[in-house]
Amino acid sequence: MVYTPEQQRLRADLRAQMQHLESELQRTNADWAARMAAWEASVRDDQPAWVPLRCQNAGGSGEKFYYYADDSVRAAGYAPTKWTSILKATNSLPLIGGFRLEQLTDPELPCNGPGRSIKGMSALTEFDVAVAPVNDPAKEVKVKFVKATADYANVEKELEAEFDDKSGKKRVYGPVDFAIDGKDDTAWGIDAGPGRRNQSRKAVFLPEKPLAFTNKAILTFKLMLNHGGNNSDDNENHNLGRYRLSVTSATNAVADPVPAEVRAIFQTPAARRTPAEVAEIFSSGRVTVAEFKNVNDKIETLWRQYPDGAPSLVLQARHDLGPGDEKRVTHEFTRGDWLKPEKAVTPGVPKILHPLPQGADDSRLTFARWLVDPKAPTTARVFVNRLWQA
Repeated sequence: MVYTPEQQRLRADLRAQMQHLESELQRTNADWAARMAAWEASVRDDQPAWVPLRCQNAGGSGEKFYYYADDSVRAAGYAPTKWTSILKATNSLPLIGGFRLEQLTDPELPCNGPGRSIKGMSALTEFDVAVAPVNDPAKEVKVKFVKATADYANVEKELEAEFDDKSGKKRVYGPVDFAIDGKDDTAWGIDAGPGRRNQSRKAVFLPEKPLAFTNKAILTFKLMLNHGGNNSDDNENHNLGRYRLSVTSATNAVADPVPAEVRAIFQTPAARRTPAEVAEIFSSGRVTVAEFKNVNDKIETLWRQYPDGAPSLVLQARHDLGPGDEKRVTHEFTRGDWLKPEKAVTPGVPKILHPLPQGADDSRLTFARWLVDPKAPTTARVFVNRLWQA
């Protein structure tokens, strides 16, 4: 997200005002640390055990999928404006009382995601699940959902102009209940507005009755994404980006309102937390204190003044994306079709030409430097040919 100089100054000013309000809140409430400790204790162990599912694409090839060690999936490649992701997984829990969908940020997604829209957003039209015994897949039953909760959902609003599908229908996105209402024109939305959009989100869906199995079960997920626009070539998709599906045997689960980053801080003893970690806990916990409502409302008003920057393409080396980033494997393609990879290939240059520098990596930057090296016998010749042609 790119900002003009004026917008950068406004962002800095707004954040300074927010920090001042939080500091004043702490200064005028000597018991703020005790309040935060009490809040942390109340939410520390309030989540059931979730079992992540190892899902695999079982639908078409409209999107390409990457699978990660944490059991999450990332959609990539072509982004249809209307698309249903179909994924299958097996599960060995004897009882399933709830399903969870986590939308996760990722540096490979626009503005870090968690969705694939140009601003990193998504809109989930419908969350459908069907279950069947492993030993009798034909006995598939569609799950009926009766309750949905989310850590965040934007207020109900009509889709922006860039998502107009030329149908003339009124399509909206908002509360997470929209993802289980059986309607194609409503969707769960996660747009928290400028400055707060691009963070991980989660939703929990409870079935009408728990699902019991005497053996393993096959789970088929259909994630309907019908809230894109008319032209996929104009960045009009509203699809999921990176996400993870999990199940629990608990029958009363709700979406965890505590961000994963804050839960991670909980694992560090209070005495060893950095000032930045203490501040992050306070920013999350203060909104739960009724006596802080006046200041919370003022900070929310400041957020509504936050500038909306312009999404811009940037180039970043894959090895600079951070820990855990896997090196991409390159394949030959069957008749040039990138959806039909054949054998893997490795980087290199023709042996009849000068070699790559000793100790150099196999990045494209290394290749570019090799190409314009003074020892390159072809580059100067091609350039001279172009001059002759001119």
